[in-house]
Amino acid sequence: MKPSVWLLLGFGAMAHAGDFDKLLERAESGDPGAQLEAAEKYASGDGVAKDNAKAIEWLEAAANQGIAEAQTKLGAMYLGGRGVPRDAKTAAKWYKMAAEKGDKSARIQLARMFLAGAGGMTDPAEAWMWAKLAADKGDHVARRVLASLQPKMNAVTLADGEARVRAFEAREMTETTEPGVPAVAPAVPEVEPVPEPTAEPQD
Repeated sequence: MKPSVWLLLGFGAMAHAGDFDKLLERAESGDPGAQLEAAEKYASGDGVAKDNAKAIEWLEAAANQGIAEAQTKLGAMYLGGRGVPRDAKTAAKWYKMAAEKGDKSARIQLARMFLAGAGGMTDPAEAWMWAKLAADKGDHVARRVLASLQPKMNAVTLADGEARVRAFEAREMTETTEPGVPAVAPAVPEVEPVPEPTAEPQD
C-alpha cells in the first residue's frame, strides 16, 4: 500500500478518535443523548473497542435521566447477561420504566417475560396488558404476542387483563389530556394467530 494511503487512513482514524473523545466529553458533562450514543458505540464496537461494561455504565447514566430508549436497552443487557450477570427482575424494572413512557419494544418484552415467567414473574393478565398497549399502537409483533396468549387465558384472566389496559389508558389520558378536551380511546386491533415467540438467547 502506498505511503499516501497509509497517511489518509491514519488521519481518518485520528479524526474518528477525536469525534469519540468529544462524544465522551458531552456524555461526561451529563448530556443524556451523548450518554446513549456512547453506550451504543461501546456495545457495538463502533469506532472504539467493544466493552459491554462501559456500555452498561453509559446506559445507566442515560436511563437514570429518564431516557426510555436507554432504559429499554439496559433491560435487554440485563436480560441477556451482557456486561452484567443475567438478571430478569432488574431487566423487568428497566423495561417497565420505559414501557410506562410508551416504548413499544419495552412493552413487548415485558409481555413476553410475564408470559414466559421470566424471573418467576408469571402473570398472563399483566402480559396481556403490556402486549395490548403495544398492539393498540399498531405493532404487529405485539399482536402476535396477544395471539400466543389467548389460548392460555380463561375468561376471568382475560377480563383482568382488559381491566388493567383500561386503567392504564385512563391514567395515561389523565396525565396527557388538556382540561376540556375529550380523550379518544384507541381502536382494538385484530389478533393475528402465529406461533408463540421464543425467549431471547443469552450472549
